[in-house]
Order: sequence, then C-alpha cells, then structure tokens
Amino acid sequence: MSRLPTLNGLQAFEATARHMSFQKAAEELNLTPSALSYQVKTLEDQLGVALFERRNRSIVFTDDGSRLYPEVREGFERLRLGLRRLTAPTPDNVLVVSTGPSFAAKWLAPRLFRFMDLHPEIEVRISASLKLVDFRADEVDVAVRFGRGPYEGLEQRRILGETVTVLASPGFLAAHSIAHPQDLLALPLIHDESMRFVPDAIGWVEWFAAQGI
Repeated sequence: MSRLPTLNGLQAFEATARHMSFQKAAEELNLTPSALSYQVKTLEDQLGVALFERRNRSIVFTDDGSRLYPEVREGFERLRLGLRRLTAPTPDNVLVVSTGPSFAAKWLAPRLFRFMDLHPEIEVRISASLKLVDFRADEVDVAVRFGRGPYEGLEQRRILGETVTVLASPGFLAAHSIAHPQDLLALPLIHDESMRFVPDAIGWVEWFAAQGI
C-alpha cells in the first residue's frame, strides 16, 4: 500500500499487542475500550487483514498480526528513543552498544563488569535490536551483529565464531525415531522468525544444506 495507515491506529495496535488486552491498552492510552477497539478495527480495514482473533475473554494474534507486531514495535521504540534524545542528548562519557537481545543477555552483559572496572568513567548503555544500525541517525557507538555484512563503509572486527547444534527435549526424542538428519524433515521444527533480520543467519534450510539434504 502506498499510503500509510493512521498513527492512532498503529499506536492502538502496538499497545494492544504489547498487553494482549484492549482494556489495559485503553488505560495506557487514556481511551475507552470501545474507542481503542474501533481504532484497531479501522487499522484492520485500512490494511485489509485481521490482526487479532477476538475470543470471549481474550485476544490472540492472527498470522498477519504476528508478522506486523515486531515491525510496529520496533518503529515505536525508535520513535520513543528519538524523542527522548531531543531532551536528553547522550553525554560524551556514554558508550552505546547495539546488539541482539540474546547476545546482549548471555554474552555481553556478564563481561561488562570487567570493562566497567577498567573504565569506571564510562557509562555503557546496551541497545537491544536485530536490525542494522544507521550510525548517522541512531547515536550508536558500536554495533555487534552476526555474519559478514553488508557493512559497507564501516570498520569491522571478528569477535567469535558460532556452532549450530540441533537440540530436542528427551520426551521429543523418545516419541520420535531419529536416526539420520533427513528424519527431521518429517517432524515439527522450531523456527526463529527474528533471524530474518540477521544477514548470514543459519536456519533450518542452511543446516539441512550443510548435511547434504
């Protein structure tokens, strides 16, 4: 579509999706539940798709809603961050590091204490995001990303490699006969949809190809 939907509708959808509740989203936006529901319905009409499946006392995403929410959430997070920066510019002694949520929590954060001990004068802020950074607009000093690029015009350093391993619960293994990699083709597999933002990410297609399947 060439024309963007209304900002009110997108805001209503983002709040509803974050809370998975019309009532809580309406309270956050100072609207009545019926007014908020109307804004979401208007957005659905503009897009031509249903975003939520409305049940008796709850709502769940449709496939379209599930795909749209990460994009809208990211957009509003960037908007909120940009507005905060207008009133609170980043001081010179702050180092902003952008990286993926999993890498930030499981690898980077546990190692920050040593850096902070060596450089107590520097405040480190972590921005968790999988999308590529625009260093001219995002006020990010360092970005850690998976893969080789494309990172034209930027200086790069390899930090570490990664090993991809297929895992399953003991119960799943007990319930299915898995003797060879191709046996997995007939079984339900978990896909990480967020990895579509990551260049060179290794998913099931790449893993099966590496096994010659």
